[in-house]
Amino acid sequence: MLAFLMMAMVFAVTPGPAMVYTVNQAIAEGKVAGLKAALGIHLASYFHIVAAATGLALLIKDSPRIYVLIQLLGCGYLIGLGLVTLIRKPQKEPRLSGAVENKRWLSNAFVVELFNPKSALFFLSFLPQFTHVYPAVPAWLQILIFGALANVMFSLSELALVLFSQKIHASLQGSPELGRLTYRMSGAVLILVGSHLAFAPL
Repeated sequence: MLAFLMMAMVFAVTPGPAMVYTVNQAIAEGKVAGLKAALGIHLASYFHIVAAATGLALLIKDSPRIYVLIQLLGCGYLIGLGLVTLIRKPQKEPRLSGAVENKRWLSNAFVVELFNPKSALFFLSFLPQFTHVYPAVPAWLQILIFGALANVMFSLSELALVLFSQKIHASLQGSPELGRLTYRMSGAVLILVGSHLAFAPL
């Protein structure tokens, strides 16, 4: 268990697409957007954990075409979000439809993580290393438990980054020009991340 916790902690503080996306949302849109993004990624990760426990992720690993299709869908979605951010005019007034906006932040993050095949392969390759042969605890259940613990640790790391990024967002509120520039830059970051992932090797 100690080895698992140490390894999970290392991965939790290692920057990845999910972390970049969450921080990007927190800086550009505020703490609520960052928290909703982190929650969306947290929930989508459970899909990958279940897939690792049931062996569904093996389908992605052994089928390059399926892997590439899922990868392109996820990258296209990220790039699309970035283009919308670049085109859409930043709102100068506080949002009135908070519930609708919050749902969008969560669902966007959920889709981004759901169509990230590297997350599926990560859990598939990482979690089974810590399973043992226990008659009372089957391997699939051990993978689910370890996956849930790792996901919580990853989300705690993202939560800390969201709270830190909120300070940057708050400092931008006093400078409308800088705030608009940061908003546009957030769109560019999404496009760059999506483009990078599209050409990243398996």
